[in-house]
Amino acid sequence: MSDSQPQPGARRLRTVLLAVSLMMNALVIALVITVLATGGPRGPSGGRLEIGLGPLVGAFSEEERAALRREFFRDSSYFDQMQRRGRENLRGLVGVLRADPFEPAALVPFLEEQRSVFADIQERGHSVLVDRISEMTPEERNALADRLMRHRFRRP
Repeated sequence: MSDSQPQPGARRLRTVLLAVSLMMNALVIALVITVLATGGPRGPSGGRLEIGLGPLVGAFSEEERAALRREFFRDSSYFDQMQRRGRENLRGLVGVLRADPFEPAALVPFLEEQRSVFADIQERGHSVLVDRISEMTPEERNALADRLMRHRFRRP
């Protein structure tokens, strides 16, 4: 066997690792969308957990976070497009995973599309935050900064 050809066991392991990585990426995207849509799961104290949204969003009141979520989801056509992109990507991905012989390089465009969808969602969230903070008075921004400092440095 040539040194340039991967061992059959190594090739299978790489295939499994790539598939697991892909599934993890899909789970992260699903988690972010779920957290944004529902406000996130409740923590032990009954407060919302800020999974993946960072301390800035946690510094907003529950009512302000609800308003941010409403604004984030206001344009349903955006989410229809994200779902369509996800379905198309999944169909192509399934074809790549079922191909025999499996070509790891064929996964790359599908992983890049997942990353692109995630980046688009993140950019939308950033835009909503910037717009909301831009509308605040200096006093509101100072209060947000104070809450951010308390939220960021509090102990669990």
